[in-house]
Amino acid sequence: MLGAPRSGTTWLAKILDSHPDVLYRHEPDDAFPGDGTELPALLARWAADRSPRTAGKRPFFRKSWQSAPAFWFRSALATAIGAASRLPRPFNALGRLPIPDLATRPPPRLVVKSIDRVDRAPDLAAALPGSRVVFILRHPCGQVDSVMRGNRQKRFDLKTEGTDMPFDEARAVRFAAGFGVGDPAFQ
Repeated sequence: MLGAPRSGTTWLAKILDSHPDVLYRHEPDDAFPGDGTELPALLARWAADRSPRTAGKRPFFRKSWQSAPAFWFRSALATAIGAASRLPRPFNALGRLPIPDLATRPPPRLVVKSIDRVDRAPDLAAALPGSRVVFILRHPCGQVDSVMRGNRQKRFDLKTEGTDMPFDEARAVRFAAGFGVGDPAFQ
């Protein structure tokens, strides 16, 4: 599932994650960016990623491929790892421990959420013809308002020094220029 930052991608992804047959990975392309040339192999790496950011996005849902005790143990472990990440050094290193899926059988469906691969949607669809690519759009005014509010609340790590946007602004300006929108109009 793809979409721009602050466009509702996490909300929709967690709705899809609520299905009992889904294994959900939250933005694994942050940990394993890859160049996208071998998309099936890259997706396999993303599915195998157990980092807290990728495998520990709350809320947690019961899964058909996981026993009830495994679900409760994994939920408690993910919560503890999340809490450990907020501890002072050196204890916060515990917050980087992998979160196991504790699957009793392979999950039948994989849902991957990305806000960095939006421009690669056609490549993803072509490389994985049996899959479905969901691309979410939000009204631009709502998205811009959400980004600006997030910036005021200091929720983002800025991608480019000297900018107040949580994305690669130079790349966005180049993209807009390809559609006839110059830098002053973009700003």
